[in-house]
Amino acid sequence: MKYINIPESITEIQEFTFYHCKSLHSVTIPSAVTKVGHWAFSRCESLEAVTIQSFSTEFGDGVFAGCKKLSSVAMPQSVPSFGNGVFGGCENLPQQNKNDFLSHQQQSINTMTPGPGPDLEFKGETQEGWGPEWWGVSLEQIQQMKEHPFYKRRNSSGKTDFLMREYVQSTIEPLTEGTGLGYALFMNREKPLKARVMVSHAWDEPICDFLEAIERSGEEGPFWICALSIYQNHNPDKGVTIGKQLGSDPKFGPFATVLRCAELMLAVLTHECDIYTRLWCVYELFFAVTNDVNVRLAPHITENNVMWGHLEKDICISEAKNRVKSVDARCGRPGSEMNDDELAIRKEISSTAGEFTHVDEVVEQIRLVHLLSYPMEKVECNKNSARDNIKDAIESIIPCFASNTELKSFDNFLAEKLLAYPGFKRDKIKRVDVEYDSSDHDYIISDGVTKHDVFKEWCSILCEALPNVKP
Repeated sequence: MKYINIPESITEIQEFTFYHCKSLHSVTIPSAVTKVGHWAFSRCESLEAVTIQSFSTEFGDGVFAGCKKLSSVAMPQSVPSFGNGVFGGCENLPQQNKNDFLSHQQQSINTMTPGPGPDLEFKGETQEGWGPEWWGVSLEQIQQMKEHPFYKRRNSSGKTDFLMREYVQSTIEPLTEGTGLGYALFMNREKPLKARVMVSHAWDEPICDFLEAIERSGEEGPFWICALSIYQNHNPDKGVTIGKQLGSDPKFGPFATVLRCAELMLAVLTHECDIYTRLWCVYELFFAVTNDVNVRLAPHITENNVMWGHLEKDICISEAKNRVKSVDARCGRPGSEMNDDELAIRKEISSTAGEFTHVDEVVEQIRLVHLLSYPMEKVECNKNSARDNIKDAIESIIPCFASNTELKSFDNFLAEKLLAYPGFKRDKIKRVDVEYDSSDHDYIISDGVTKHDVFKEWCSILCEALPNVKP
């Protein structure tokens, strides 16, 4: 389909109707059309010419965003309503035309109240005077990701694969192009949101898994999410750049600034990308703990998998055997050369006591606390195998703290409990080889009258043995 002449009988073009239609070269929107929905022709990579016949058509956000070959737009001089980023990322469109289309968007930004300026030791550049603590986004605004047609796109193995990196490039960058504002502040420019929860995440993760992990965490925000909070721009002609916002010292950049006032740091983990291989993520975890910010891990696992005891699907459990090696973690695209961010973070970590080894210990402790605090009350089936998986994961991390003799294996703890309680024994339950075993677990000792859940006690004792733990 190279050319579209929309019939006069059509009055509205729904959002995403022709999204990513690669073969489309030109389109004529007749005068009968009164509304074109969000992203209706976005990412039509071959689209070169658009003709708009009506004086009264309303255009939603990003209608032609990312149409890189678009070079001709014929339209009346007065169109009443343009959404945000209608022609964002249209690289071949004449600059004068771009300026005309940006004027509506810029008018709304010009009415924005300037921010109070940098605070909390922030040394990067602000967005229109608003420091990073005000670049918060609501849960409802994050949930707008679900409207994207590729939100649940899956690869041949059945896993979701529309990554945050692709979402930012296809949606966030065109929407905010030339505004000088990140998505969060752009959407909340009338009333900026102060971030309560700092989210650490990797860009090479599926947005579907990312959002589901956020929702499962139960946190309501406002959230600070780098992909949505930072103005994604490398061109100084289009406003403050990413580098200027980050500044030269990570201790005084946007991430650290937000952590100085946030109540919680949430680290999202998905099947696609190991955040412990991403230097920004590792450094953020380390900075949060050393600045007394509570940290929680938010792995992507469905409530059904937890209920049925399929905890091997939780990356925090399945990957627990893999050690954190912050010295090998990277910034930017995997395999790329070391960028300025990475050099700055490495310099900062090297200046701390213990350097990368200390960072590894801090992050391993976060991982261990997550396992020790696992909500086992939500596991209704396969209770034995679920505890087996948790136990193995815990015991794979314990050797990271060899100097802490109070961190004992389950078998050693069980032996001590049996010595302390003469007459008690562990009653092994016969394992049933069925998919959904609803019988009770056998991590219990009893004398026939009184029972002790030694698995729960073991986790509690280990948690108490860790320094400065906030379960």
